[in-house]
Formats: sequence, C-alpha cells, structure tokens
Amino acid sequence: MEILREYLKTLKPAEKIDFAVRCGTSLNYLRKAISKGQIIGPELCVQIEKESSGVVSRKKLNPERWAQIWPELEAIDHA
Repeated sequence: MEILREYLKTLKPAEKIDFAVRCGTSLNYLRKAISKGQIIGPELCVQIEKESSGVVSRKKLNPERWAQIWPELEAIDHA
C-alpha cells in the first residue's frame, strides 16, 4: 500500500480525485484502504495499475495473493 500512498502524493488534489474516479472508486476509499492496510479487490488493483501506467502494480497492492489471482503474471516474470 505504501506504493499507492507515494503515487497519490505525486498528484495534485484534483488529479487525485480524477485518478480515483478513473479507477472506479473514490479518493476517500483509497485513503481508507491505505490507512487501514485493507486488501484491495482484484478488479480495483487492475484499474489502479492501468490508470497509474504501471507505477502502482497489482503485485505490490496484493503481494500475498497476486500469483493465485493473476497466475499469467508469473509466467511473464520468468520469461
């Protein structure tokens, strides 16, 4: 979650709101998830990765389970 926190710090206030909307959520939800260390759902992880141009990877958002959720990514790591 630290990577998401750091990414959001690089955005201006209006950009943060726009980012969250493009991800299909709210800035308040992202802030709450960061502060509580919540596990973000797979769909939102993918959107965050996409909307951050890969800066915030889904692997880093869900480090314990990413290989079970996205097994195809493991093959990419070993290529």
